[in-house]
Amino acid sequence: MKTNNIFMALAIVLASLILAFGFNKALSDFKTLERSVSVKGLSQKEVEADTLILPIKFTRSNNNLTNLYEELEQDKENIIKFLKEQGV
Repeated sequence: MKTNNIFMALAIVLASLILAFGFNKALSDFKTLERSVSVKGLSQKEVEADTLILPIKFTRSNNNLTNLYEELEQDKENIIKFLKEQGV
């Protein structure tokens, strides 16, 4: 009977110590959160672009498929020429 009481007392002391350490950790974490600062603002910086992705869609219609492909190819060359002239 006496041994059961000792084991019970040791279990209660051990559980109390574990709870105390857990509460201490939780309290210190909570206090750490109070020291945090949120900063909101705006910052701008000019950056030169080195890549351009510009999807261009152009259409043609013609009853002759061969002529249609030739016209589309000519349109494509004109667009590429224009973009190169603009420095793109």
